Amino acid sequence: MVCLLGGIHLLALAVFPGGHALVTKVTGTLMQVIGGLIVLHSVDGNLGLFRKQTLISLIKVWLSDFPMIRRSSFVSQKVTAYAKASARGSVSIKRTWHTPEERLVNIERQIEELDSNLRSHETATEQLIAQVQSEFSSSMNLTRRDLHLLSEQLQKATVGGFKQQAFGVLLAIYGAVISVFV
Repeated sequence: MVCLLGGIHLLALAVFPGGHALVTKVTGTLMQVIGGLIVLHSVDGNLGLFRKQTLISLIKVWLSDFPMIRRSSFVSQKVTAYAKASARGSVSIKRTWHTPEERLVNIERQIEELDSNLRSHETATEQLIAQVQSEFSSSMNLTRRDLHLLSEQLQKATVGGFKQQAFGVLLAIYGAVISVFV
């Protein structure tokens, strides 16, 4: 591409043989401007990849936030609060037993209650563990997806944008060299 632009420069020199200095300066200036615009276009593409904004929108925001221009502003706030509470409890009434058989029946009943409570607590704990595992798994999947997207964007910005930026810089260098040394 640089060779094509060099050929166009030589063609312009052949078409305008008397204006060698003017053609060279105009060509050098155009190459520098075109190279700078190509680099800006590449930077704009990289901004779009990561920030989902263009260079023009960033400049508009910067100009709208300029401190010399006073604008009235209205601030509103919304507060939302949620509360959740849960509790489990059990109540037992102790009686005085008169015979050892009544006391034995009472102890067996208490053992059955404890066993039932233990099983319900175990089931609730297992359900909570399963819920936490499920939330963790979905969170890990979302993180993997986001990391993959970020990796693709970074690769596109570094590899894809480099060629365009290098070409723009080469054009700017070519324009500077021909405007000074030719």
